[in-house]
Amino acid sequence: MKYFLYLIIAISLGIIIYGFVKKSFNKKNPKVMEYSLSKRLITVGEHKQNVPVNAEFLLKNLGETPIEIRAVHPDCHCTTYHVSNKSINPGDTSVISLEYNARIPGVFQASATLDLHGENDRQELLVFRGTIISD
Repeated sequence: MKYFLYLIIAISLGIIIYGFVKKSFNKKNPKVMEYSLSKRLITVGEHKQNVPVNAEFLLKNLGETPIEIRAVHPDCHCTTYHVSNKSINPGDTSVISLEYNARIPGVFQASATLDLHGENDRQELLVFRGTIISD
């Protein structure tokens, strides 16, 4: 009788554990934020010293929920940014403009990291490079 009771308890626990495991594996995968960037790297060529150099990156929301640009982090004080639209609805596009101050002649590479928030959080690195020619 004692072994029969242990058998009933073991079978019951097995059924309960199986139910929890099955439920956890049947969860739908979270949606991935869908977007496209026009480019991640732009080569701007040669520019004159002390004339700011601009590069524009287009971010299009291809998903079904809005995407928010939470922050833009330039890699140094020589680079500034402007975002046309920090909240991007499905189907809409935002322009991220980066500007390099071009004070030092020679080859340069400037970048900024985008912090994106939507169905999940992502980061994107935007880079532009070129050559500054002295006056």
